[in-house]
Amino acid sequence: MMYSTWVSRGPEVKKLLHLNNFEFGALSILYPLGGLLIIKFASALVHRFSSRIVSNMCYTLGSLSFIAIGFSIMHGNIYGTSIFLGLLGSAMATLDYVGNYEGNLVDKASKRSVFSSIHSAYGLGMMTAAIFAAFLSNRKISLQINYLIVAIVAFACGIFTLIAIPKHHDIEINNEIKLLHKIQNKQAWRGKRNRLIVMVAIAFMMSELSAGIWVPIALTNTGFSSGKAAFALSILWVIITFFRAIGGVVVDRIGRYRAVKYSALVTGIGIALFMANKEISLPYLSLFIWGAGTAIGFPMCVSALGDNPELSPARINMIITVVYITSISVGPVLGAVSQFMGVYLSFIIPVLLCAIAYKFSYATKKEELFKN
Repeated sequence: MMYSTWVSRGPEVKKLLHLNNFEFGALSILYPLGGLLIIKFASALVHRFSSRIVSNMCYTLGSLSFIAIGFSIMHGNIYGTSIFLGLLGSAMATLDYVGNYEGNLVDKASKRSVFSSIHSAYGLGMMTAAIFAAFLSNRKISLQINYLIVAIVAFACGIFTLIAIPKHHDIEINNEIKLLHKIQNKQAWRGKRNRLIVMVAIAFMMSELSAGIWVPIALTNTGFSSGKAAFALSILWVIITFFRAIGGVVVDRIGRYRAVKYSALVTGIGIALFMANKEISLPYLSLFIWGAGTAIGFPMCVSALGDNPELSPARINMIITVVYITSISVGPVLGAVSQFMGVYLSFIIPVLLCAIAYKFSYATKKEELFKN
């Protein structure tokens, strides 16, 4: 909800801080940069303090940072916005690790594929926040009030984690365990299958992140109001949430590899159709196809890396690290391209990455079936 609110009201942030496309893209780096600086320690933090304590601490830090971001934006303070955006990214990156780690444990314990539906909770938050942002924006309610309300919800989620997440990782970290973590982390980066899966995951994350950051900007450039652009983004998240909720059924029927392969193809088609918005003006249809395609791609990549329970913590830490490296590139890369070629043409980057994901999707087959 916090990230969705940030991107849904992006056009207003850009205007209030007097930023051009490139500068707004550069500002957007600070969220994933904050995450990248902390994610290396996420696994150790969970093993030392437990998932429930780490989650509670991160929700608290995230909600307080989000309130401060809203205050800074409304007062035109670019420096305050930058600092607290970085802190928010640190909290959210750690929560990404915890959610994927715990979710993978649940998925492997289940007889059916449930990881996609677990990820639909993320889509539900994005969708709800985007609709709420559009509602408030259309009624001229300030961005600061929007941020405050969402921060309160996030703080409540932090309290709920103390009840919902079991105490099953409270162990003492000794030198032997530290050495094992270090070895596993190195092995995760060396495996060919792991690297190919990460390439596939980058494509889906680039398509998802570029939608969140740049779709509202693109639509406002072609006549949409800020409220209507936020509503259009909410449509995308409605579709992503729906297809993630039913994604387990799809994966059980056609298999994980085919689900990823066809997802890459459909995502590329949806983005390409959105790029032609000025000529054919079908933004909602293109966002529908885009969302349907990108919905289960990334969750299935995480699931594939979790095939080996002993190595899954290091591998999941690796993919979340890559997610935040990708997040850093989305803002400035698409921002720089859009500054010279226009926002719509900048989406050619995720389209090309989807083609790469289609080619290497075979890496998401069961680990025992993968051949070098």
